[in-house]
Amino acid sequence: MRHGDAAWEDEIVASFHLLRRSMGKQDLSQGEWLDAYEERHHRFHRALIAACPHLTLRVICDDLYSQKTRYRRFLHSLGQASDKTLIAMHRRLMELALARDTVRGVREIKAHIGSTAQALLGLLGERQMPLKASDTSHRRSSA
Repeated sequence: MRHGDAAWEDEIVASFHLLRRSMGKQDLSQGEWLDAYEERHHRFHRALIAACPHLTLRVICDDLYSQKTRYRRFLHSLGQASDKTLIAMHRRLMELALARDTVRGVREIKAHIGSTAQALLGLLGERQMPLKASDTSHRRSSA
C-alpha cells in the first residue's frame, strides 16, 4: 500500500467495479459465468498487490491464489457464496487499500482469505456422519 500510485488506485477501483458487475450477473448453471468471475476476482486481488516492489512475493501470492481457486469454485458451484457478502468484503478491501490503512487492511485480507477455509470446514462439518458404535469397535479390533 505504501508504494501504490494513482495508476495502482485506478486499477483497484476498475477491477472492483468489474468484479461487482459480474456478481450481479451470477448464473451458477453456466460454467462461463464462473470462469469470468474468477478472472475478474483474480484481477482485483492482483491489483491489490501490484504496487509491491518484491516480484517474488507477488509471484508467491499469485501461486497461492491459483491453489485456492478450486475451493472457491467448489463453494460457488454449491451456491455457498453470498453475493452481498462477497461484494462487501471486496469493497472493504478496496477502501482500506485506497486509504492506505495497512493495519486494518492486513487484518481484513487475512479474514477474507480465511473465509474460504471456514466455509469449507463448515460444509464438511454439516456433511459428516456420526460413527456408529459398531464402526468404532471394528476399528479398534482391526488396529
